[in-house]
Amino acid sequence: MKKFEIIVTTKQGEKKVGVYVDSETAAMLKECSEEIRLAYLKELYKEQLLERKETRRHVSLEKITANGHDFESQDDSPMDKAIKAEENEYIKSLLDKLTDKQRETFVLHAFEGWTLEKIGKKMGVSFQCVHQFYEAAIKKLKNFCKTP
Repeated sequence: MKKFEIIVTTKQGEKKVGVYVDSETAAMLKECSEEIRLAYLKELYKEQLLERKETRRHVSLEKITANGHDFESQDDSPMDKAIKAEENEYIKSLLDKLTDKQRETFVLHAFEGWTLEKIGKKMGVSFQCVHQFYEAAIKKLKNFCKTP
């Protein structure tokens, strides 16, 4: 990132501001005339200012915050999709090693957020029984993850 300092006119008067651009854009701007460079940087500054105002007003569901900067979410790359598919297969293979009741209890509690009491009512068993299913599932999954 390269910082360019420019003078902009605001309601309060003129002020010096910093505008950040990537290295490639900075190299391109250095080759342009001063007039073109200032016009580009002023327009970029207006866009960045507007974006900051929009960000303060609301948080878009299509954005995530990382290190204090907003990044638009992007579709997964083919590599990301392949990794997710592989992870999903691995998780499925681990869950297949559990008994039906352990699997149902674990999935409902860990992935769906159900309480153990609610799971017990659904399955027609006591809280203690559901708790035992869940603890056994956790123990088995930990053991499966430790072994290659």
